[in-house]
Amino acid sequence: MSDIYSDRLFNGLSKTPPEAGMLLVSAPGTVSAELTRSVIFLLDVGPPDGAVGVDLTERTEMATHNVLPQWTPLITAPQVIYLGGPVGHNTVLAVGVAKPDTAIDDSTLFSTTAHRFVTVNLDADPDDVKGKLHGLRMFGGYAGWGPGQLDAEIERGNWYVAPALTEDVLAPANVDVWGQVMRRQEQPLPLFATYPIDPNEN
Repeated sequence: MSDIYSDRLFNGLSKTPPEAGMLLVSAPGTVSAELTRSVIFLLDVGPPDGAVGVDLTERTEMATHNVLPQWTPLITAPQVIYLGGPVGHNTVLAVGVAKPDTAIDDSTLFSTTAHRFVTVNLDADPDDVKGKLHGLRMFGGYAGWGPGQLDAEIERGNWYVAPALTEDVLAPANVDVWGQVMRRQEQPLPLFATYPIDPNEN
């Protein structure tokens, strides 16, 4: 099943160029096992540096109050560190969604990713950020691609590029983010929203 659907499912659809603020939705069975049913939120895309994103689907058991206690009151539940990707596990990235009345341009508190999605400056005073965000998520590490690498993977059908919504970035613990994103795409993607991590489970 994976050979049929993994490399052909996404290839049969129109391809959207990856941009910051978009999602990379992993195809069933194509990418490495640790990225199966992954949804990567893209933080930065563009030559000559490649692309950087964080995985919205993998959580650690490390509570944020053990790592960044001063930021924990601002963090959306579950208040744990998410495993952003295989690169830079000692790096913590803070991704938030700014409220409509929050000024984000030229701010020392935020760097704009796209729309109202921001990365938060963890050297700032959390009290200065309080009340300016719909929610905040902490990621340990990130996923990275060299120049041209992500475009090649998308061309092979490894990833489907889709718009990101607030409820994807700040999804509660009981939400299957991969399935949630797949269900709102064009057919036939919603039909695969319950595709298991291990196809042999079916």
